[in-house]
Amino acid sequence: MKMGKFYQKGNDIINHDNKGKISAIIPIYGEDGRNCSRIIFEDGTELIRNTSVKASIGLLFRLHGLDLKTLQRYYGEFFESIHIPLPITYKTIMIPLRLREPLGKHDGAIGYINYYHIDDLEVIEPEDILGKEEVYITLNCEKKIKVHQIPKTTRTKINQSKLVAILFSKNFRDDCMG
Repeated sequence: MKMGKFYQKGNDIINHDNKGKISAIIPIYGEDGRNCSRIIFEDGTELIRNTSVKASIGLLFRLHGLDLKTLQRYYGEFFESIHIPLPITYKTIMIPLRLREPLGKHDGAIGYINYYHIDDLEVIEPEDILGKEEVYITLNCEKKIKVHQIPKTTRTKINQSKLVAILFSKNFRDDCMG
């Protein structure tokens, strides 16, 4: 395993060249039933990490030299929520969304989609009165991701990301200007 420029876990590499190009980190079950991460890049390529979404998002923050817990505390005060949009750079704000149905109580269902890589939000009406609306997000790379939340919650998370983008750029500007 190479150290320094690359972080490697199993069969994958997330490095300084592609860290800002991540469109989505989606929780999936591995062949052995373990929690793994499906990572979609802005060009549509995909990678499976043999670690949870939490570990993958933590790696992304470490690569950018950021403290995840500090950002969660700071931006969490604005929304009074645990799952808040996570600003990493001007072009990377990761929106937490339920991207799978959990099998167990402590099973991670939250994944992250880059706010700046969203092309469309689609709501499909149910075929019958007992059905539920289905929500899909289409990325700029034309990959479609099913969201396991109601449309209102999904729109709220996207709107929160807009606010985080404004706060993030203001804080950065204030820090630079003194």
